[in-house]
Amino acid sequence: MSAPIVFGLLTAVAGFAAMIVLLIVVVRLFFRR
Repeated sequence: MSAPIVFGLLTAVAGFAAMIVLLIVVVRLFFRR
């Protein structure tokens, strides 16, 4: 296995998860008002 490809995949997955978490937080804050 080549390390750079695995590292790039992990970075992409982490970024995607961070976007989902950020979106959930924004929606919860929006509906809390």
